[in-house]
Amino acid sequence: DTNLDSIKLESGNGGIDINASNIVAIDSSTGINIGKQNTNPIDIDATTLDIDASGALTLDSDTSISIGNKDDKPIDIDASTLKIDTSDDTNITLTSNKAGTGTLKIEATNSGSGSSHIDMNTDGNVTINSTLGFSLDTSASEIDLTTTGTVDINSGPFTLDSSTVSIDATDDTNITLTSNKVGIGTLKIEATNSGSGSSHIDMNTDGNVTVDSTLGISLDAGNASNFTTTGGALS
Repeated sequence: DTNLDSIKLESGNGGIDINASNIVAIDSSTGINIGKQNTNPIDIDATTLDIDASGALTLDSDTSISIGNKDDKPIDIDASTLKIDTSDDTNITLTSNKAGTGTLKIEATNSGSGSSHIDMNTDGNVTINSTLGFSLDTSASEIDLTTTGTVDINSGPFTLDSSTVSIDATDDTNITLTSNKVGIGTLKIEATNSGSGSSHIDMNTDGNVTVDSTLGISLDAGNASNFTTTGGALS
């Protein structure tokens, strides 16, 4: 009768010890169940542990799943795709103890004709903190920062180096120096040319140009100059 156990090993008080000088093989044409009747601990100690499945490999726990919980050892995961979904606070953390630099690397490469992207989305804030520095390097590609809200940059000294700079605005705009020091605070707009040509400062408006000072205004030039108006008296 296929519904009855062909071989049944049962121990009421003691244990069952199976020893072999060679391989212990357990095969079934339907399934292999361990700890099916009662939920009790299972301990597997091995030099190496190889688990292969022709179908899906599933690990489930009513409390938690820990890998490498006893000692820090390398973990290598190779997969066609990798999907990690969580329903609560999640972290990927590197805590190193070494003389050199510890690096947590997130990298996407494509050896085919296409490219690889890293896509980060959130319905809250993206926060990046560093005690040493923060670097964005795209080689010759564009860095695009787009928002319909406000871009707020706060820092100590701020340095912007570029081949060209274009700042365009559609509403009232200001560049303001508000200093708190004993000496003179200076807002400097300067154009120099280390080549054979010269550098100009060109200011244009379809309205008024207003320059106000509580101390004085000084205009100095090293060559012939003119101040001309075509629409009214100069006073």
